[in-house]
Amino acid sequence: MNNTPQNKFYRDFLWYFTGSVIPAVIVFIRLPVFTRYFSPEEYGYYTLVTRTFAYISMVLFSWISSCLWRFHTEAEKKNTLNALYSNLIFLSLVSSLLMFLITSFWLVMVKSTLVYRLVFLSFLQLTSGQALGLYLVIVRIRERALFYNLVYSLQAAGAFALLFYFAFYLDYRIESMLIGQVIMNVVLILVISATIKKYPRLSLRHITAKSVRELLAYGSVGLYISFCVLILISADRYIIALFSDIDFVGIYNQIYMIGQFSIYHLVTVYFNTINPRLIKILTFKPVDLNDQIKGYIRFFIIIILPLVFYFSIFSRQMAFILLGEKFRIGYRMIPFIMTSSFIYGLTLFNEAKLKFENRYKPLITGMTIASLANILLNFLMVPVWGYQAAAWTTLVAYLILYFFFYFADSTRYLDMKLLKSLLPVFIILTVQLGLDLLLRMAFRLKINEWLTIVEGAVFLSAYLFLIRKHARNIFLLLNN
Repeated sequence: MNNTPQNKFYRDFLWYFTGSVIPAVIVFIRLPVFTRYFSPEEYGYYTLVTRTFAYISMVLFSWISSCLWRFHTEAEKKNTLNALYSNLIFLSLVSSLLMFLITSFWLVMVKSTLVYRLVFLSFLQLTSGQALGLYLVIVRIRERALFYNLVYSLQAAGAFALLFYFAFYLDYRIESMLIGQVIMNVVLILVISATIKKYPRLSLRHITAKSVRELLAYGSVGLYISFCVLILISADRYIIALFSDIDFVGIYNQIYMIGQFSIYHLVTVYFNTINPRLIKILTFKPVDLNDQIKGYIRFFIIIILPLVFYFSIFSRQMAFILLGEKFRIGYRMIPFIMTSSFIYGLTLFNEAKLKFENRYKPLITGMTIASLANILLNFLMVPVWGYQAAAWTTLVAYLILYFFFYFADSTRYLDMKLLKSLLPVFIILTVQLGLDLLLRMAFRLKINEWLTIVEGAVFLSAYLFLIRKHARNIFLLLNN
């Protein structure tokens, strides 16, 4: 009974959800505390430095993780894991050296003491995080959900505790947000290294030009795609900085954090849960491959869509609870950011299928068009409508990407069958929207931020109760 696909899905989803909730709760505690402690200007510099390092890391490291996801299952089947690990570690060391050289040059050029500290700490945080992250990819592939989330939660909780210590006890400024992460990465690497019973047999003999070329060929596509995704979600910060004050960069980024650590986190939970099975499906290509993917998409919409709806209609209240006074003015961006994260989740299904079919041209073309559209729209709209326009342009860019991938892929799920399966969802959410408007406008009730939390909890509980049988039926069809 405990080993049925349904129970395993729920169990893994619970572990990933728990592991994701802890960092999300920490962020939601951190936002109201530290947006009152650090200034928008500090958050502006912090955002620009960390986002720049995210671009550098994307070029040097992220593609290595994508190669591990892509080739691990095949290498395990062929008993060539030692060769795969040897080549990936070699490439990681080369990337780390390049990161060190780039950081050294940046440190020589920078003049601000705050920026100097942020650059140095970002280097340490990314290199240590990459080493830990590669190991955790293997943990996820092997479906060790409990262990993965234990490490992930300890990392978040420990860094949070150290943030308070360095900020309030030692009087460090915004660089304290990176110090805790660096310390926790190093501690976890040391602890995990001491507990590993059997290390892979690494050898320079495994590192061949053919193996490196194969990894680079696949990784270059993953690199380009990841780079474009980063442009979609963060290039607007630079454009905002170009046309307005650094303070608005900080405000926009903290508003964006609410979306990133709510809907985007839940999207991550869902894909962490299904990825091991999805990879096997895409690798071995069963006869009903498209039907299985459609089932996962329908289940994704039923789980994530209502949360996008709730966070959107209660966006003002969320901003007042989670952000300092100077940051709250951007609450109108929240629905656009939430919807963008939802659309991005949908694109991941088509993206994964196109990757495994080695159809790189539509992947590259779609990402290029969406990224260029986002940059162009930002240059056109941000100078006219201000920093909040960046949230609109990001949503438009994601919609462009979604429809491009959808029509490039052979999986078609936008049909009457999908509409029929989602009809109960739409009815419930429409009724709840009507009730909210009735309470606030017709009855003119003054529902404050905390009563809004109660209202949202009641709405969510009612939704889960009413949809439970429908969701279970879809899941059972998925695992037949």
